[in-house]
Amino acid sequence: MKRLVVANRCLLVLGLVLALSLPGMTACAQSSPLPGGGSGDVETMRRDFKRLVAEREQRGEDTTQARELYNHADEALRSGDKKEYARRLTAAMASLRPSEGMVAGDGSAGAAPVTPPPAEVRPAPADAANATGNVAPVSVAMLKFQACDAVLAQTEGMLAGEATPGKPPFPAKGGVSPKPRFPDVPPDGTPAVGPAYDPSTLRDQIGRSRALLRDGMGLLCGGSLAALPGVSGQTGACEDSPFGFHPARVEGVADPYAYAKDMGVMFDRSICLPWQQLQPDLNRAEYVWSQPQKGSKGLSCDERMRQVPWGMCMLAQITPGRPTWQTAAAYLRPRSYEPLDGSKYVAFVRAAVERYDGDGVDDMPGLVSPIKYWEVENEPWNPDVEGYCEGYPELMRLTYRAIKEADPTAKVVWAGAHGFPDEVLANFRQNDEPAIRRMGRGFFDIFDFHWYGNAKGDYRRMGPTYDAIKQSLNACGYRDCPIWVCEMGTYSGRLTDKKSRQVKQASYQSEELQAADLLKRYVYSLSIGIRKIFPAYGLIEGFGDTNGYFDHTGVVYDGKGEDDRGYGVKKLAYYTYKLMTEKLEGSDWSNIVTVNTHVPNVYAYIFRKQTGRGEVIVAWWDWFDETQKVGGASRLVTLPCDAGRATITQSVTDAAGRRTSSSVVPRDGKVEVRLGEDPVFVEFN
Repeated sequence: MKRLVVANRCLLVLGLVLALSLPGMTACAQSSPLPGGGSGDVETMRRDFKRLVAEREQRGEDTTQARELYNHADEALRSGDKKEYARRLTAAMASLRPSEGMVAGDGSAGAAPVTPPPAEVRPAPADAANATGNVAPVSVAMLKFQACDAVLAQTEGMLAGEATPGKPPFPAKGGVSPKPRFPDVPPDGTPAVGPAYDPSTLRDQIGRSRALLRDGMGLLCGGSLAALPGVSGQTGACEDSPFGFHPARVEGVADPYAYAKDMGVMFDRSICLPWQQLQPDLNRAEYVWSQPQKGSKGLSCDERMRQVPWGMCMLAQITPGRPTWQTAAAYLRPRSYEPLDGSKYVAFVRAAVERYDGDGVDDMPGLVSPIKYWEVENEPWNPDVEGYCEGYPELMRLTYRAIKEADPTAKVVWAGAHGFPDEVLANFRQNDEPAIRRMGRGFFDIFDFHWYGNAKGDYRRMGPTYDAIKQSLNACGYRDCPIWVCEMGTYSGRLTDKKSRQVKQASYQSEELQAADLLKRYVYSLSIGIRKIFPAYGLIEGFGDTNGYFDHTGVVYDGKGEDDRGYGVKKLAYYTYKLMTEKLEGSDWSNIVTVNTHVPNVYAYIFRKQTGRGEVIVAWWDWFDETQKVGGASRLVTLPCDAGRATITQSVTDAAGRRTSSSVVPRDGKVEVRLGEDPVFVEFN
């Protein structure tokens, strides 16, 4: 393991030396086209367009025509017509008529005027290093950078199979931090047997080394990270993963994402950018990105974003702020989300997206993981929060256009139906459906609804709701729109907050029930077509500190309540989530097969890896649907198997995270599995 640490440090030094010493590096800004069919020249021109628009607007010049042309270019890009995108973008640039002697994106005088590239842009070749013809050659320095980055990526991959990372130090009550313990250490303090290092931390260090290497190269490429081939707005493999958390960060510890990295969380929904807070003076186009934000433990937006590790995808919420805030009268129409001054709100949205999109233009210093997904508000019609407010469709139109102007590759999420299983579809019919019809087509890319409930079958009630929402979206012009569930979960323990309407119908639920339900919710949701799922609220417990429903939905205890096992102690659901990501990550999410088990209340789903190698079946018995367990406390199910041996792993561990597995030998292409109260993973090898 030491050689991995040494290699990481040596490669970091090597990367910095290369970035600072190699001759001819400044030529890399004119290097090969970006992969994926885009052009480096077109990307450079898009950044230059943004700079020129900002400069002219600061001087009070009218850029309406240029922005309209840019919007037309954006439409072409979204439709997949990159050739037309380049042509329209060229026209937008030409309409700005830059001043004599100014280089686009430079702002300095005395240089040659901007020369737009030709309207017809050739696609990038598969191997830019060997490109010929009209493609500019890749500099030697750039090839060395790519080689250095590739070695770091390989080192990152070597850690994938390393041992369980250590438990992050939680401050104990009284402010004293206990010594770090491994997750396999029982509560009695028995020493763990295992390696004394933390692979998740090393992966994060390597990721940051790669980011620093890019920054060094970017500075020599005209100060733009996006000038580097293949790294513009890069978010890694997380975009393909369905495994999120709301929020994935834990406050008050050295590394807020240590638990999330250990569990395999790939998407975080913890960043919120409210206009009313970030532009306190509407008479000045200045935003307080670096000032402490209310409700964020004294941290600013920039500070929170700097803590996001490499490879973690971000779903950020952008909002004008609530209509009932004390400051709302200066920003919003009465009881409405619609801004009083749309132009000022649009300018805020553009600035926010530009700061965190990772394209090298006006980016936040030290940005490691860009924001490419933006959700507009959260539960806008939740009566527990605001009561009914108007103006959400108008807000969506403004926000969508502003986001796409700043970053055409970003995705915009409709903050949809809220409530518990009995309420979600009714709320959608009452609020979301008519609002979407009134708004029209083409103003969001992803639809979000939320799903909570109990741990005894409420997950299956989602199917009819999903089908109805999908059908309605198709009818409204959002055919095949991806659907995410950005808040989902259930609780463990005993709830006593009688003021909470959720508590009135809630009974005691064990940690084991919560853990088993978490896996069922994920597997079932993915099988019906949900793309991403964010358990909520919170990776760590605690919401209102009233011992209500959302105070018990986390997977790490916060040290409060009668059922709490101690601050920082991981619940069984923590280990189940981690096991789930280890077994299922990398699956072909569009090819999940439902198995007909022919056994009542028994469900099984086949997951196949995208590589074509490996197959996992997740199976369970919903024992609680049977008032009397006829036939005993288990069920025998026969599953298909083409391998020579099957490994069966229980999805719920013991309190210390220790797993239980067994092996069976299939017969005649089938394997018999006995199911108890917890789901199992069946792997074939």
